[in-house]
Amino acid sequence: TTTPVEGVTVNVGGEKLGTTDAEGKIGKTDLSEGEYTVSIEAPANYEVSGNASQTQPVTNGNKTTYQFYVKEKTAPLVKGSIEVVVCKKGTSDLVEGAKVFLDGVELGTTGEAGRVEKSNLEAKNYTVSITAPANYKVYGDASKTDTVTNGNKTTYEFYVEETGSLTIKVEDEVTGNPVEGAKVSVKQPDGSTKYYTTDKNGEVKEYSKTASGEHKTPIGSYEITVTEVPDGYNVTTGNTKTVSVTQGSETTHIAKVDLVKGGALTIKVVDEVYGTPVSGAKVEVTQPDGTKKTYQTNSDGEITEYAKTVKDKDGKDVYLAPVGEYSIKVVSVPDGATVTVGKESTVKVSLGQKSEHIAKVNTALGGALLIKVEDEETGEAVKGASLEVTEPDGSKKTYVTDADGEVKDYMKTVKDANGHDVYVSPTGTYSIKVTDVPKGYKVTVGEEKTVSVSLGKKSEHLVKINTSGASNTNTGNTNTGNTNTGNTNTSNTNTGNTNTSNTNTPNTSTLSKNSSTGTGSVESTNLSNNKDTSTTTITSIDTKGTGGSNVTAKSQKTGESKLPYIIFASIMLMIIVGAIIYIKVHKEDDLVDIKL
Repeated sequence: TTTPVEGVTVNVGGEKLGTTDAEGKIGKTDLSEGEYTVSIEAPANYEVSGNASQTQPVTNGNKTTYQFYVKEKTAPLVKGSIEVVVCKKGTSDLVEGAKVFLDGVELGTTGEAGRVEKSNLEAKNYTVSITAPANYKVYGDASKTDTVTNGNKTTYEFYVEETGSLTIKVEDEVTGNPVEGAKVSVKQPDGSTKYYTTDKNGEVKEYSKTASGEHKTPIGSYEITVTEVPDGYNVTTGNTKTVSVTQGSETTHIAKVDLVKGGALTIKVVDEVYGTPVSGAKVEVTQPDGTKKTYQTNSDGEITEYAKTVKDKDGKDVYLAPVGEYSIKVVSVPDGATVTVGKESTVKVSLGQKSEHIAKVNTALGGALLIKVEDEETGEAVKGASLEVTEPDGSKKTYVTDADGEVKDYMKTVKDANGHDVYVSPTGTYSIKVTDVPKGYKVTVGEEKTVSVSLGKKSEHLVKINTSGASNTNTGNTNTGNTNTGNTNTSNTNTGNTNTSNTNTPNTSTLSKNSSTGTGSVESTNLSNNKDTSTTTITSIDTKGTGGSNVTAKSQKTGESKLPYIIFASIMLMIIVGAIIYIKVHKEDDLVDIKL
């Protein structure tokens, strides 16, 4: 599209003809034939587009048209600019030393005038950010985005506030140690309140200097209150303190709390048989205030929660467990141990004193029984004797003594968690009967002896075989008679521990050596330091033949004194009386029962 341009200067043959009118035209007549050169000059704000001069022939009677083009000039592009201003919060005071960044690239640092400028920027959006100078922090936005347009200046305004540092600490007044977990409220200069919890160093660091050493806490007054403390401490009501923070300062506030002094209590769980610690036992503790807590014993079988101490400022131990009565109950134990559920013990903890409670549990799974057969005269083991054992559940089993003259099948053990041997034979009453003996020995079939096997304890049954003498009846451990009539040994009956008579007809007496002197049973509990309790039962068995080794005694001559016979009879009477005496000896929980 062409638009007429007014005011264009037209020259003909080098001479000014005039300027174009509103229709963009100018003309001249009465020209002689010939070639004419026409040129133009564009008016203001325009420039010639194409040729500014044309030469054409002019003939008589014809109009020659010269057509030119001009266009508006393009004005030089004036780009945009920015201005960054940094002031103190709430004022127009300019701040020196703030760093300015344009789209993440450092642009400069504010001077005394608090400004940084940048020109010749293309029209678009720019993001400007700042960092506060030392002892200031940015107040409000630290980064802003705005649009820059050509020919215009865009201003970015930022504010900073003066800062210092404030470190808040909570300490134990007795020991000077930091108190972790204390609750602290802080009312700030702007009136808002914030809540914090002290760290392992007993500190609130939100107002402290940064790792790079910069202050970040706005100046002003801060109200600090310890509102809550961990167990074992007291906090005084109305402990609020006001602390002032000034620009560039490092202020520290230390709040003191009282340590609650107490006593100490160590709880141990041990095996009652071995005395060794039992780890993994769960113990319920009712504290003096009635609260119940459950703990598990450590590898030493201990609960040390109530044995904790701290050092005071003089280096002395301070016990922390609350004073009063503690109820202690073992509620569960590791597999293989037994405990009486519900049984509680009470322990008193006094101020400044250390107490200890030892709970005993039984890790045994069963008991143990060792059966032995020996030659009564030589004490040598008898191999190959057959025994029938009736177990506590009524089942019967037959065993043969080994080269040691023993039946060890009820001596089996397993290892517990602490590496101890634990007996596993069922507890209860065992009936033991010798059913056969090696060649040359004799046993009366059907005679039985009972032995009791207790939890965690070892019992022993000893059978003695005599290699000579008359018939022995094993019905217990009582010798009921030993009668010699004349020179004939008529009987030798072993039914217990009591020799009821020993009659010798005067003149000649053949004394028979009893083939089996029933020595009864001795149930004994080991009174030594060994906790393993052994019960030994001795049973005598008749052996070879019915005859005994006879020893001929000199006959009493007429007129000889009868005093020796009277003394002998008295001794025998004492033995009979002694047969009904039972001596029981107690040591701690162990029992010795001796039957004479």
